Amino acid sequence: VDDKATAKLFEIRTKLKKLEASLNSKATSIAFSYAQYLSGDNITIRDGHYVLPVKTVDKNKVTGVIYGISDSGNTTFIEPLEIVSMNNEITALKVEENEEVRRILKQLTSLVLLQEHEILTNNRIISELDFLCAKANYASSINAEIAQISDAQIVDLTNARHPLIEPNKVVANSYYIDENKRIVIISGPNAGGKTVSLKTIGLLVLMNQCGLAIPCEKATLGYFKNIYIDIGDSQSLSDNLSTFSAHVSQLSEIINMVGGKDLVLLDELGTGTDPKEGEALALAVTK
Repeated sequence: VDDKATAKLFEIRTKLKKLEASLNSKATSIAFSYAQYLSGDNITIRDGHYVLPVKTVDKNKVTGVIYGISDSGNTTFIEPLEIVSMNNEITALKVEENEEVRRILKQLTSLVLLQEHEILTNNRIISELDFLCAKANYASSINAEIAQISDAQIVDLTNARHPLIEPNKVVANSYYIDENKRIVIISGPNAGGKTVSLKTIGLLVLMNQCGLAIPCEKATLGYFKNIYIDIGDSQSLSDNLSTFSAHVSQLSEIINMVGGKDLVLLDELGTGTDPKEGEALALAVTK
């Protein structure tokens, strides 16, 4: 709680600072006068009181209140009589300070409770605005565009870029699929970017359906109820599946679940087996 929250709190803390400074100066002076009886040079604090570390054999040489003894028994911690009243006054002021802080917090709580609905509503509005600003900042950072939304099942991306590849390294590509052109086959050499292309399409469609701008020059996208993918080597030692068996298993699941408003991305369809058999599988799936 700020010192100036109330005049009373400011007054209490001002007195405390002055008393603590005076007490520290007084205790240092007393420690110097009793230096020959001390087991150390430092004044210590016990239970909020300044005490002197007096050699136990000389404890009767220092008049004051005993607050403890060291584990070895060689040192007795004594609050000199000269500062007892100052310590007591500081303790009393700290009690007053805590009471005033509690009173302030209680009053603030009662004010907040009266405005509970408005505060919660503001929090929801602020979080929504923060969310929108975060999306806008991200869109600006990747030079993204907001896609046009179509009622038709369409993917029309011009110079689309993978959002996670560095801008100076990414290769932009354009893609088009609609209800009449339902299948697009991408072919080319190894390391030619086919897998990245599939991932780019999937990510951009998903980003759009999450309300994000997408990294491309322009785009028109329909809504896809589900996005199914089979990208990468899904072989499993535990399930005794080869690369080909894993692909067939994935394809079987996709074919059983896919509907008319879904997007399906398949990487290296028919790979991992005899080329003729893979070709037959690919034709069967795409038809």
